[in-house]
Amino acid sequence: MEFEELKIPGVWLAKSYVHFDQRGSFFEWFKAEDFKRKTGIEFNTQQSNCSMSQKNVVRGLHFSRVKNGQAKLVTCVQGSIVDTIVDLRKSSKTFLQTIQVLLDGEKGYSVYIPDGFGHGFRSLEQNTKVIYNLTSQYDPLTEFTLNIFDQKFNFGWDKNSSVLSQRDSEAMQLEDMYPLLPD
Repeated sequence: MEFEELKIPGVWLAKSYVHFDQRGSFFEWFKAEDFKRKTGIEFNTQQSNCSMSQKNVVRGLHFSRVKNGQAKLVTCVQGSIVDTIVDLRKSSKTFLQTIQVLLDGEKGYSVYIPDGFGHGFRSLEQNTKVIYNLTSQYDPLTEFTLNIFDQKFNFGWDKNSSVLSQRDSEAMQLEDMYPLLPD
């Protein structure tokens, strides 16, 4: 497994080798010891989730204000997504900077997203499956959604062709959510 820190410090791309044979494929998408040795970050999974999305589904832009923070390790295991990460830490030098990463079920890549970042993605294929490992459990009282189509982000996605949940389609603009952003 290889690790590459992306343009915003603390955000890491993990590249796993995918083994293919006549049975199908296999890959390890995370090893805590290897991750800590390379990044210095101890990642302790407290909850794991799996989503399945049709083509053009947009999920996010989600962030958590849970007491002990919430980091994520996101892996696409089937299909492909454009994974989108935004630094929401108001005191950060990279505040509101974004990263977009193509995650593909056949490549075995994962992205580590630290606490204080917003996360969302656009599904590029039918039946795309994404798994998330989280360092804290879901708490609806500390979970927030920003409008992923807010002009401050400008991800270049067509809103009219996007499929969103009710929660995501009713998400607030960045300027209205500013008081809730992490420091």
